[in-house]
Amino acid sequence: MRESDWRVTWDHGGESPVVMLDLGDLMPDEIGRQGSQATALIRPDGALSGIAAGRGNAQRSLEFTRLDEHDTAADASDACDAELLAAPWGAKQLLSVRPRDGVARFYRAALSGSSHAPVPGSPVPRSSHAFQFRVSPVTAVVLPGGLVVTGGYYNDPETYVFPELPDGVSLPPGSTVEISGPGGDEGWYSTGGTGLPAGGSGGVPVTATDAPGPPTAPVLVSAPTISGDPYPGEILLRVAGTWTGASSIAGVWLRNGAPDGYGATYFIPEPAEIGEVIVFREAATNEVGTTLANSNTITVEEPPFENLTPPSISGTPQVGETLTRTAGTWQSEDSVTGEWYLDGAATGETGATYTIPETAEIGDEILYRETAMKSGSPDLTADSNVLTVAGGSNLVTAPSIERVDDAYNFASRIAGTWSGSPLFVSGEWYRNGAATGSTSATVNMAGPSGAGPGDVWIYRETAYFPGGATETADSNSITIGAFGVVRVPVIAVRTAPSQLEVTVVAQIDGLPDSVTNYWITDRGYSGSGAGYHVGDTYQKRGNVIHRTVATRGGATVTTDSNSIEIPDP
Repeated sequence: MRESDWRVTWDHGGESPVVMLDLGDLMPDEIGRQGSQATALIRPDGALSGIAAGRGNAQRSLEFTRLDEHDTAADASDACDAELLAAPWGAKQLLSVRPRDGVARFYRAALSGSSHAPVPGSPVPRSSHAFQFRVSPVTAVVLPGGLVVTGGYYNDPETYVFPELPDGVSLPPGSTVEISGPGGDEGWYSTGGTGLPAGGSGGVPVTATDAPGPPTAPVLVSAPTISGDPYPGEILLRVAGTWTGASSIAGVWLRNGAPDGYGATYFIPEPAEIGEVIVFREAATNEVGTTLANSNTITVEEPPFENLTPPSISGTPQVGETLTRTAGTWQSEDSVTGEWYLDGAATGETGATYTIPETAEIGDEILYRETAMKSGSPDLTADSNVLTVAGGSNLVTAPSIERVDDAYNFASRIAGTWSGSPLFVSGEWYRNGAATGSTSATVNMAGPSGAGPGDVWIYRETAYFPGGATETADSNSITIGAFGVVRVPVIAVRTAPSQLEVTVVAQIDGLPDSVTNYWITDRGYSGSGAGYHVGDTYQKRGNVIHRTVATRGGATVTTDSNSIEIPDP
């Protein structure tokens, strides 16, 4: 922060700033444009030493000499004197010098004196002008926004600061200001009280604050990072860095130092980029400037020749069944072949499916082996999971049995289905766990001696496979209940009001000895038959029902259907 064109550098020791002063900084351009230079060394303690151009040093005071060639005529000399006296040089320039550590210090340079005299011994009339300038530290207050207020003063910084504010500038309570100069503690302070209005002046109470130093460019807390497999086609992800003091952060992917994508959270290298260096660069910016930070670097590499996922096989490992393989995945391979293995020996089968032959035995292991090849590299192999030939179930659907509606003591079976290509399948009815010798599609459950309520019936199938393997499967069971009605009959009109039929047959449990079905009317008619034709007789009209009567060992049960009324013609 400078209020003049003075040039500020650092001495070789890095301890003190060095200020280069041109006469043009402190004098009117028409006088100072050809003037000499001087150097002011501002030490860390704020003291000054001067090295004048062609002259000696003076603590806290620098002297400059300028030779101005003109004759000694009174009018020329008087004009020069008048010009010097008219120039408003006092307190002309203000310089702020901020050490590498600590608060800024402010200095003024002003004309302290001048002289004008002929140059003795000159073959040509010449006049010599000598100008004396003083560089002095001053008290200054830096307001919010960087505005420097001088000409004010302060007492003990824990009490009051007395700034003089220009028009349009105010100092609200709670403002952070920087105080520097001789006569007190330098540093950052927070203003209290009511502050000062724009253009005002006066005392403002201040207290020391932990406010940071002057604004700086953003500061990096942690650098961005990138991660991922360094191979073409793989995704490199970046994690943003963390900053303090940044108003905006932008980023760019760099490939060999050249931009290749802005802001994206990922970067995917291409095969042509093998050997190139990838980095992510962030630029954090605020009103002071921009700070750059690079992530770690990743060099794109050729992917290694390797198996990523082995092949796999699935299916039922039984003789006659077909297994299916899913190919494995490889990286950087030139070609891949595969073959099925049975009990450790190559089968010659290379397809996507394999049918287990009849020669396979229980316990044989089956796998699929892939071999990958790449020029210049040894071949690689990868084996699938292993399936062991088993004598497990080949049953697809079990047999099932059900009672026959219109034959109360009979049951019928539906055959099961099998995989594994059985040679043949046999079946037999079982009563209470014992074979009955009946293999037919239906069975009379009342037939065996002693049959009755409580009996449990099933149908058992046996499948015979190549190599002598067998497997059995049982149907669902039917349990004979107590003697009684399980389901009542239902009748309905068939095609005309004079024709009726039984739509739901009565079901009698308990293995009845006899079952009789007949039609009756409330006019005294009674007759058998599955259907009912009314005709023209009076007795066959009126309310009609279908009745089922069953007997067993002297006991009788009767069940009637719903009633349908047949009107007279």
